[in-house]
Amino acid sequence: MTKLFAVIVIYNKQLEASPTYNEIEKIVDDLKNKELLHQVFIFDNSTSERIRNHNQAIIDKKNNNKIEYITMHKNVGLAKAYNEVLNQINNQYKGRNGENWLLITDQDTDIKIELLNLFNDKLDTNPNIGSYLPRMFGKNHMISPLKVNRTFWGDSFDLPTDIPNGILKDRYTAINSCSIFSVDALNRIDGFDEGFPIDYLDHYTYYKLWRKGYHLHCLDIDIKHDLSFESFRKVNYVRYKSFLESQIKYIIEAEKGNRKSRFKALIHSFRMHVKRTIRNLKIGHFLKGAILYIKPIKQGE
Repeated sequence: MTKLFAVIVIYNKQLEASPTYNEIEKIVDDLKNKELLHQVFIFDNSTSERIRNHNQAIIDKKNNNKIEYITMHKNVGLAKAYNEVLNQINNQYKGRNGENWLLITDQDTDIKIELLNLFNDKLDTNPNIGSYLPRMFGKNHMISPLKVNRTFWGDSFDLPTDIPNGILKDRYTAINSCSIFSVDALNRIDGFDEGFPIDYLDHYTYYKLWRKGYHLHCLDIDIKHDLSFESFRKVNYVRYKSFLESQIKYIIEAEKGNRKSRFKALIHSFRMHVKRTIRNLKIGHFLKGAILYIKPIKQGE
């Protein structure tokens, strides 16, 4: 029997202010739809003890055995949070191959019950499907899934020529939010790499699924999603540094064993860094970010 689990990662937000939690709460409370989700995990990465206590009190008061609250009393990042939930599924809900699936969401995901219904309708026994996912749209265009093309500069994440729908047999990447992963597939790639605590975790996860021969199934539904980097001028350097470090790590991992390709990809990333920061008059970001490239570029020469 198929079991669909969901994880909502919360960061410094009260549960009742999370549209994701409110929508999923409606689903598990609805007698007609509650069987769509086998178990929901609320993973609280809040750094505020007051907020964590508030959120746990809400779950305790609700007393619904379908919703479980988890916290490590600090912000451990997304990868660690996902892996903690994956471990619980593996330890407590063992099933036959292809039986367990995990829906990833964040606190502001515009989740739709139609996504869950489509997943149930389209789920098949193809063991090569690693993930079911919707089309995700930012403010101006589709941001997921994106086709991965190999160029002179390495991996390029591009808008596909045709609207994605059905099984995607070419190489694609996607964002984790609203992705429904096969638990078996995640176990085969050793879960989520904690070397990517936030940024590029999604691209590296989909890269590993592709390396293992998995395909993606794009469901015929569109969902809105806000990306923090769509307003780059508001991004502080600590946040931007984390992004650059993860992007550099992705390049090193994806181009492992090919020194020339790694060098070219790092140079291209640096060019994009220059354009991004100078265009937005982020001179401090430019200077401090440039330092991050010196060692990896020299090693890739």
